[in-house]
Amino acid sequence: MARLGRDSKLYFKHQAFIPSFACALLYLTVLSFSGQMVTYLLSSGYTSSQVAVARTVSVGFEVLATWIGPWLMGRIGPVRAGLWFVSWQSGCLLGGMAVFWRLKQDDCVLSASALVAGTILSRLGLWGFDLCTQIIIQEDVEEEKRGAFSATESAWQSTFEMCSYMSTIVLSRPDQFSYPASGSVLAVVGAWAMYTRFVVERRGHLIHWPSCVAAPEKMAESRERLLGSPERRSLYGV
Repeated sequence: MARLGRDSKLYFKHQAFIPSFACALLYLTVLSFSGQMVTYLLSSGYTSSQVAVARTVSVGFEVLATWIGPWLMGRIGPVRAGLWFVSWQSGCLLGGMAVFWRLKQDDCVLSASALVAGTILSRLGLWGFDLCTQIIIQEDVEEEKRGAFSATESAWQSTFEMCSYMSTIVLSRPDQFSYPASGSVLAVVGAWAMYTRFVVERRGHLIHWPSCVAAPEKMAESRERLLGSPERRSLYGV
């Protein structure tokens, strides 16, 4: 128990805690092509072949993330890339869930398809975000503390995953699937909010504005250098 307390204290007080916990929070989801969502899709009118196609396309987006993730991190760094990926994931799931609730009473297959589309597209953000957070953790966590930190992170991932299964045990009917699905989207939005805070704390700002927008005075200086003398200004009518 003393060892557990030390490891937990290390985890929660470490500077890499927020990206790690945000990534672990994503395990609190039923919106993946595992048994929970597949069971709902079959009950809503999907065939086994259609589910298989959806799962195949989803895997394709996950593999695509392993190419896009390193490329994007190489251009803007893992911290900013992580924000892009988790924002993409949140947007896809929010859009899919909005259409799902709008059509839920009218067309079960169409509403389920909106959820499937949002889930498939979100896999690019999920796996890209996971890559970014793991890079941050490897860079920030001291070598002698990585074992304890990673073990605690894994424990939280398993806890959240167990909670996702508990949600469908309690809300087991197909017509109740919308509630754990909505909770899954809220968990992703929560992870986005946590990571956004981390980005602001790490970088000092959230949006990387172009220099001409972030510093209007620099535009004025450039304008002065370009126009030069008063004679040249009169030539251009300024």
